[in-house]
Formats: sequence, C-alpha cells, structure tokens
Amino acid sequence: MLEQLESFVSAEKVAEFLGTTRRQVLQMVRAGDLPAHPLTGRKRHVWVFRISEITGHIAARRVNVRSGSPTSSHADRKRHDE
Repeated sequence: MLEQLESFVSAEKVAEFLGTTRRQVLQMVRAGDLPAHPLTGRKRHVWVFRISEITGHIAARRVNVRSGSPTSSHADRKRHDE
C-alpha cells in the first residue's frame, strides 16, 4: 500500500502553525533555522514547507538544548556578546 504523500504548505500556514508571522518564518528560513524547499524559476525564492519537517526540526532542537548542546544561533549570540 502506498503511503499518502504529505502536501507542501505556504509560509503563511507555517506562521499560523508556529504562532508567528510570515516575515519571521522567512527570516528563520534564511538563517537556516527552519527546513524549507525553494521553488525554482523565479527571481526571488518562493519557499514551501512540510509540517512534519518543521515539527521534526523543532523536536531535534529541543533535544539538543536539553542535552546541553547549544544550537548554532545560541552559540552565535554568545560569541556576539563577548
């Protein structure tokens, strides 16, 4: 039996899911803090997302934080503050 393929969603849907704004979602994508897929053939990137990838990414980051391993953005902030 074939598994049902997960549909891509827009930045607006991800913002709604995360309780944030579309602009913040796009900033997180550019910073490498959220997994996204660019649509090609356009001058500016149009990003699409899979909710399962977003939730998996967030869960993995929580595990890293709990284990004492700082995330890259946390380490960058520490360096910037020094």
